[in-house]
Amino acid sequence: MVKQIEALGPADGPNAAAISGFTAVGRYARPADIAATVAHLTSPEAGYVTGAVVNVDGGFTS
Repeated sequence: MVKQIEALGPADGPNAAAISGFTAVGRYARPADIAATVAHLTSPEAGYVTGAVVNVDGGFTS
């Protein structure tokens, strides 16, 4: 399914609404969405997180 979505094009393209429909939050990720996760994982608060896969995908894989 990822290849199908990638084939539809960029977030601001004509198929953006169709692609956003694949996520639970109904939109593409914003840079701030990714940055917030990175900031948390590199903070002392995440010091006990090891070997985890964190999907920052708006619920696409849920």
